[in-house]
Amino acid sequence: MKYYYILCIVVAGSLHAYPQLNKPAYIQSLDTIYGNLDRGKVPSQILMDRALGLIDLTKIDGKHINHVITRDTILTLYSELHLGHFNMELWKNVFTIDSLASSWKKKNNIIPILLIQQNYHQINPDALKNGLVTKIGNQLKDISPRGKTPFDKKSIFAVASLVDKLESNEAYFSLPSFLYFSSDSIKDFVIDFDDGKGFRELVVNKPIHVVFPYKDEAIITIRSIHGGDTLISRSRLRLPLDVLGAIPTPVLSNMPSDSIALTVNGKEHYYGTWLGCSNFYLRKPVIIVEGYDPMNTRYLYSPYIPSYPRKNWDRSLYAVANEQKMADKLRNAGYDIVILNFADGLDPLEDQAQVVEALIREVNRKLAAVGSYHELVIIGPSSGGIIARYALAEMEGRGEDHNTRLYISFDAPHQGANVPLGLQHVIRFIDNTVGLSYIFSIEPLKKMKDVFFATPTKELLVYHASETGDGSAAPAPEFYNFFNTLNSLNGGKGYPVKCRKIAIANGSGNGTGYNFNPGDKLFAYNIITPKISIIIDGRSVPNYSRSLIFSGAAFYKPFLLPPIPLNVGIFKVDNTGPYDNAPGGAGAFVDALVSESNVAGFGCNTCQCFSDDLCKQNFIPTISALDLRNTTDLFYNVHANLTGGKNEAFALGSSITPFDAIFVSSTNTKHVIEGLTPEIAAFVCDEVMPMNLYIQNRSIVGNKEFEGLQSITIGQNVSSRYASGSVNIISNSGTITFRAGETISLQSGTSITANGGSVGFKLTRFASCGAACRIAYEEDLHSQYSTYQEPITQIASAKSNNYFNYPNPFNDHTHIAYTLNKMAYVKMDIFNMWGQLISTLVNEQQEVGEHVVAFDASKLLSGVYMCRLVIDGELYTIKMICHKQ
Repeated sequence: MKYYYILCIVVAGSLHAYPQLNKPAYIQSLDTIYGNLDRGKVPSQILMDRALGLIDLTKIDGKHINHVITRDTILTLYSELHLGHFNMELWKNVFTIDSLASSWKKKNNIIPILLIQQNYHQINPDALKNGLVTKIGNQLKDISPRGKTPFDKKSIFAVASLVDKLESNEAYFSLPSFLYFSSDSIKDFVIDFDDGKGFRELVVNKPIHVVFPYKDEAIITIRSIHGGDTLISRSRLRLPLDVLGAIPTPVLSNMPSDSIALTVNGKEHYYGTWLGCSNFYLRKPVIIVEGYDPMNTRYLYSPYIPSYPRKNWDRSLYAVANEQKMADKLRNAGYDIVILNFADGLDPLEDQAQVVEALIREVNRKLAAVGSYHELVIIGPSSGGIIARYALAEMEGRGEDHNTRLYISFDAPHQGANVPLGLQHVIRFIDNTVGLSYIFSIEPLKKMKDVFFATPTKELLVYHASETGDGSAAPAPEFYNFFNTLNSLNGGKGYPVKCRKIAIANGSGNGTGYNFNPGDKLFAYNIITPKISIIIDGRSVPNYSRSLIFSGAAFYKPFLLPPIPLNVGIFKVDNTGPYDNAPGGAGAFVDALVSESNVAGFGCNTCQCFSDDLCKQNFIPTISALDLRNTTDLFYNVHANLTGGKNEAFALGSSITPFDAIFVSSTNTKHVIEGLTPEIAAFVCDEVMPMNLYIQNRSIVGNKEFEGLQSITIGQNVSSRYASGSVNIISNSGTITFRAGETISLQSGTSITANGGSVGFKLTRFASCGAACRIAYEEDLHSQYSTYQEPITQIASAKSNNYFNYPNPFNDHTHIAYTLNKMAYVKMDIFNMWGQLISTLVNEQQEVGEHVVAFDASKLLSGVYMCRLVIDGELYTIKMICHKQ
């Protein structure tokens, strides 16, 4: 309570934001408080009174032989020594050290060891009483006489592996020179890895091969003789119980059959392929673009790439795509899953779009090489949806064929995303107070800062903390730059137009938001350490009314001095829409912050959401995921106004949304991963592999393949899912093929041109992919196949019961029946599968009524034949199968 009282006193006269600092307030205070001490009496130049006191240094002196440390302990120790150094510029911050070690491990495939043998000093507890130091305001001054010092000399001896858990029982270890910190020239180290081989020599930069027995952990012991004393440090390393137990045993579907590097602009990205029915090559690819992963925590899990370790199995990108078994279902129908994993999720979205374009070219090249003419399906979850949109629109804008038939945007931020402003200010406030880059114990906050203030996040957030002033909130400049560029692509369309586009929203479609109100308290975030106290609370953004969204106060408690205020921040805004509690795909950013911080070891207490409901907020607004153009109302009732109470709607029109179809959830569900409900999975599968395929309002040119599991219907107005328009099938070279399980119907508004090429219609019994199945369908039913190789022909609507032959298949004869509703001129021709005329059966004016024509097939060979019936210029066709016994 006393801290809130101090906060009120400090801010009572002025409600302005805390200042932007070149150095964090804590670091500035250290320079002020300890700047007048005699550094000559601190030979180590490390005064640990400057540090936060997160480590019990008395246990890490090399003499407490039973004390065991971990990777996190030694990195926190390093960060404390860094803070304690009078000249901090001489040391790299702890996150840089950790990153360098990680890069070194990746390059050398050797686990790095960090060794710290360091002298340090502390102010003697009786220095003030004994007249060795004095207080001048908020400063300590050394007044000790010559020959005396107010400082006590102490030492640290600590060693630990910078990998805390092995994935195999066999590994190489080494102490790189850049991870060896010693204030004395100690050279003789021996190390025991608890592998049964006892101590062996540890030499800087020399690898040591270790094979561990099968147990859950090893205690690594390092020993050195220094000044007559034996120094010992022990650290813990977790081990796999056995070789297979180290990693969940993968099933075949969870492992990519191939993982391939894709180098774009000097960066090495990877894509994995999970083949459907073919054992050897891509044939019907579904490309999935990795979504929002700024911390780079998701992997392909290929066993062929050491840089993508098989850890955190639940973070597998295939597992994400396989919620509700969606990926497995697609593969079982013969589709190949191709997943793109970006090298760095912190790259600008425009750069990530370049990678998608490179992958599209690569996949199309592979399809052409094996003679597959299937068009691509591209699924973009989260930011992957807007990245894929950018790539497809940019390719179309410069006239490049992306060969894509379907683009699926899954809860993507087409009008921006939302992270609570109050939460963003927590990170900003603590960073300006203590400096997140200096203290390893607050690693979760450091990661969140990297995320919130990275370029792709700034490009997507509708409100950003860096642009929050007193009374106002706005996006970062990167937001405007990105969306202005995106919307200008493809001649100002901002979208691809040469493919079908569907959008899925995880947010509620009935206008129901989250169970709190604008301006409600979201969380309290209080940090207490021996040296510092930070008291914070955050609220949801208001609904265009002036309201507090963040308040914070921080105090430093130095040794021998009273508490010193470090930082005060308070923000009110009045120009924001109620984004935090509006309907949308749920983000759990506050929940993540609270959960991580409560186990971060930074002394956090009272770090909590005020209720479970407040731990989750709108991340992707429903109207943003659907890119609705007919409203700006965040609580717009999509069910009432667009979908008629259903979850899906089709052919809404560009004035409502650029998408051809939308799916909106009934309730607010978690963004993308857990939000892939059975209903959404069924919607996606029906679009990717339709039971009944309808084709209208498009031109089909070049080599193409189309499939409907049951039927294909082609014509000008055959489905309400598509805008009405004629179908032009043009094959001047190559082949255009239509395959269906039972029927193919060509109706009015269809034209076919096959000058030099062919247009084939094939009835196929589709089969699921078995273990040895190579293609997604069995042999053609009775070898039924017809090919058009003649000039433009108009196809009119025909009812199958008015025009058919029987029997079919037939042996030496069949009958062709048709009905005339009026007197008409009729011409009936029989062609073989190469388009050669076999016989003309009718060529005359005929009366109204039923007609039956006998056809003698005794001289024909087995095969597929086509009967073409022209009635007053309107064409009807039917396949006939001659099957000789």
